[in-house]
Amino acid sequence: MMKALQNIIDLMQLEKDNDSVFIGATQDVLGTGRVFGGLTLAQSLMAMSLTCPDRHLHSLHAYFMRPGDTQTSTYYQVENLRDGAGFSTRSVLACQHDRPIFTMQGSFQKLETGVEHQDFMPNVPRPEQLVSLEVIKRTMLDRMPEQVALRWQKEQPFDIRPVEHFKEEIAYHQAKRHIWFKANGQIPNHQALHQALLLYVSDFYLLLTALLPHGLNALNPDLRVASLDHAMWFHREVNMNDWVLYCMDSPNAAGARGFSRGQFYNIEGHLIASTAQEGLIRHL
Repeated sequence: MMKALQNIIDLMQLEKDNDSVFIGATQDVLGTGRVFGGLTLAQSLMAMSLTCPDRHLHSLHAYFMRPGDTQTSTYYQVENLRDGAGFSTRSVLACQHDRPIFTMQGSFQKLETGVEHQDFMPNVPRPEQLVSLEVIKRTMLDRMPEQVALRWQKEQPFDIRPVEHFKEEIAYHQAKRHIWFKANGQIPNHQALHQALLLYVSDFYLLLTALLPHGLNALNPDLRVASLDHAMWFHREVNMNDWVLYCMDSPNAAGARGFSRGQFYNIEGHLIASTAQEGLIRHL
């Protein structure tokens, strides 16, 4: 297993403070000086799952309240709101320096069968036909700020393959994006961990899709972009060891906020999860 992937998996291993409080380590994943929202989301999912081990998370809704400090641990306080015959509800409050930075509620369900239907997977090139984002980035290093170039050269935990070419984003005026991704290594067979890592990856490109029609990207120095909320629904089992197609679109941006949606398909074309997010898009 690559060290970068093992590092992310290690970040999902929370320290137990007591039966309802868990402690997560932090890192400056994006080089922004703030905790990456996907890390807080994923660790919150793991904290809730530790209090509900016999049921699977099927939906979550979360709000970001303050930027996270990468120099201190995050405390996740889980509250058991309900354990019913088929469903359980949990709430988690993430705190640093004795102040809340994030809150999430999640619903867990015992395994059941029922009626099924789904959207069809879009007809896009397969991952083996595409170039890895790491390879694409190497061709752009000389045009990037030094800190960005250094970060881009580091080993990555996931093999990401854009369907729309990375260099064409400025001219890509549709608010749509598709990427294939999978783990750069083998993740242990633990469904909560696979869900947490899918949630982690979901926060990388979702809000940025709302920038595409405006010829903007996250490297614009006069632009402030930050997640405000995040929701996710898990429809079927997640396997991050195989290719996943992430289909994103942004139907609206207004009021210095962008709204984006996403769907995840496994390599067989089954819809495994859906997500939605609103985020801040502010010109400084």
